[in-house]
Amino acid sequence: MYLDLGSAQEAMRVARIHAPHLVEDIVRRDANSNVEMTPDQRLQQAKTWDDTRNYSKAIDAYMQITVDDFKDHQLLEQVWRRAVQLAVNYEKDKAMNIVKIVCRRLC
Repeated sequence: MYLDLGSAQEAMRVARIHAPHLVEDIVRRDANSNVEMTPDQRLQQAKTWDDTRNYSKAIDAYMQITVDDFKDHQLLEQVWRRAVQLAVNYEKDKAMNIVKIVCRRLC
């Protein structure tokens, strides 16, 4: 119902509490929508991919967040650090490239 009304965040909130098995489906449907997401929504989506253990998509979503999205450098460092951690632990083939990109962004 919430998804049909265009409120993916409400759908996610309800699903996390009452139907955790639907969270990944909601994330997928939300990601496939053609609505432009705000930086906060993209960060939330990255965290949701992370929470649902879809690490490859979480890494990609974390890496799409840039200094244009947030001016808080500590937040950006945490976001990119999480992308590196996920890559090193779960996507070893992406790890070196992710580390290089994050190093360039932090310099």
